[in-house]
Amino acid sequence: MNSLLAATHKMRISQTPFKWCLEIGDPLEVNLKLLKKMVRRWVPHHQSFRVSQHLVPFNVQDVFMTLGLGVGGLEVPFDESVVGKVGESFNSKCTKLKDLIDMFNVLVGNDDSEVDRVCRLYVLVCFVVFFFPRKARYVSNMPCSVLDDLDSLSSYDWSSAVHRYLVDSLNRCNKKLLSGSIADSLSISGNAVVLQLWAYERLGLHDDDSAKEFPRVRRFSSLNYTKKKIDVMFKTAEVQFDWFLSENDCLNPIIRRAFNLDEGLRREGSEREEKVEEKAEENAEEKAEENAEEKVAENEYDENWLLSTLEKLRTNNARIRKVRDEIAAVRKLLADRVKYRKVEQSPSFHEQHEEPACTMVVEEEVVAADHPIVVVDVGDGVDDGEGEVDVQPLNVLALCSFVGDPKTVVDFDKLYHAVTRRDIPRRYVSEIMYQLLSTSECSSLGPRQCVDNMALIFAATMFMYFEKRLTGVIKRIVFSPMFGTHVLHDYRKRPVNQHVWQLLDYQPYFRYDLVRVEALLSADWVFIPIVSDGHWWCYALKVCTFQFYVIDSLANGIKGRCRIDRSIAQNIQRLWGLLTDKLEETKCPLLVEKANIPVQPNTYDCGVIMMKAIEIWDAEDKYDGKSMPDYTNEELAAFRKNFICDWILDEDNVRRMDTLQHFGLL
Repeated sequence: MNSLLAATHKMRISQTPFKWCLEIGDPLEVNLKLLKKMVRRWVPHHQSFRVSQHLVPFNVQDVFMTLGLGVGGLEVPFDESVVGKVGESFNSKCTKLKDLIDMFNVLVGNDDSEVDRVCRLYVLVCFVVFFFPRKARYVSNMPCSVLDDLDSLSSYDWSSAVHRYLVDSLNRCNKKLLSGSIADSLSISGNAVVLQLWAYERLGLHDDDSAKEFPRVRRFSSLNYTKKKIDVMFKTAEVQFDWFLSENDCLNPIIRRAFNLDEGLRREGSEREEKVEEKAEENAEEKAEENAEEKVAENEYDENWLLSTLEKLRTNNARIRKVRDEIAAVRKLLADRVKYRKVEQSPSFHEQHEEPACTMVVEEEVVAADHPIVVVDVGDGVDDGEGEVDVQPLNVLALCSFVGDPKTVVDFDKLYHAVTRRDIPRRYVSEIMYQLLSTSECSSLGPRQCVDNMALIFAATMFMYFEKRLTGVIKRIVFSPMFGTHVLHDYRKRPVNQHVWQLLDYQPYFRYDLVRVEALLSADWVFIPIVSDGHWWCYALKVCTFQFYVIDSLANGIKGRCRIDRSIAQNIQRLWGLLTDKLEETKCPLLVEKANIPVQPNTYDCGVIMMKAIEIWDAEDKYDGKSMPDYTNEELAAFRKNFICDWILDEDNVRRMDTLQHFGLL
């Protein structure tokens, strides 16, 4: 179709959000093995893929970076049949893709055909075969009516539409695949190219950053990986949590808006804009030093000139560093204010109006150094015969209307009961270090509820993250609960079919950007939480003495736990042999000691007790002859509330203010 378009057609299409389709010359082939693996690793509740031991989100920005469609705007309406100006030439109830293409071929070769009519057909075909493909005999559920006005296409949120369409398909396919209703074939509705390009970026499959153009579909190539290689890749790959943005990308206003670069909201680890600025400043310093060296060569006998030049160079570098520090301070101030933003029309006791000077500083920062400053003449007080001008004072609204720590005003009980209700739509309430917590996980920590696996994954990461933030090191390392699940699944197999664990197999059970598997050797304690038959307990390894404990709040544990103890102990023993290169010397079985802790007071708090054990347990019998306190039902209920409130109200939670505002707690 692209080869048939005339210059007038291409110019008209280039004015729409779908201009990148004009650059697609060859069919885009997607690796079906990769798609099937991604469907299996899709986590519907989190809208994320499991890569290594991480839940890596798939969001609207991913669609934006791959297809170049805009972010934000009106919701895209989908019509049941082909309607509007396009539908006038077809039977709305039985239009096929072939009918659209045949009509396009007739119109595009006719010089008398209206340009907009050809372009509407072109974009509709793009919808059917590329942006919103589906397995159907007739064309339906497409945004046809919006094509009546091609000039208004840019006002719609196309990235969100493509993302929502694809997520719905992934949810359906994942459910069918995991239930066994799909045997060999797999049919995904939606843009599968986005998924493969997501895998390119998140798994670091681009060898050269120069190949990372915006949008990524411009440099699309097929991923010819085998099923086995794809499986290993998802288990061991180092996750790239951020999209690569080149210097030109950071200057693109569309990209800046999509990633909020102008609002200082880039997350930790994605400060591409700052890096670009620092790189430019470093280049300027290096160039100045090179010029100074060249000048010295020409004036090697002029010692006074040399000293003077070097002094100027040092002074200029000092000024550059000072300005850089000031910019960083202003950016931090702006980020903090935006972070705590809560706009209200009338003042309240939460409000504090800022001086207009603060707003002026922010405006000065936004002006790029390489752009001319536009000066508007507002008059100098000279009477031009037009009478006196009544100057009204400018009312400058406060940049931030909420100040202080929200912990001081939030009702913990209301927050806890609001996010643990089971009858509310699922919503993310905490995101710390890219680890997500939703209301679904919070509900498992509600009153008298059993803690679920995803809540423990979040808790394990937070325990280590908070310790590192407080002390700079992690001495109490926690395995992901998925480790115990996988070991249990493996040990139930016949010995000949069991997996032979290698050192590389253990890293996925830790956040790679938080803990490396080699760090286990320098830890004080290593904890392994595990769940079986609905009951939580954990194992603890004291690294310095190589003592191995089982911490179980049930007196006799569950049926068959002794065999599980031996299996976990053997696996940890092999891990230590691999870490110390003494695998042959670790044949002596690792003895499992039973921790002396009280029995749980109810049938549902085993998970909470296990979480407290990970926090405080150290094998010392210092609580009335026990190594843990004998918690009451009221104390355990308070722990549930404290865990939830601490995670949501933590200063590093990027969704804190949004969550509090959503539930009306500010």
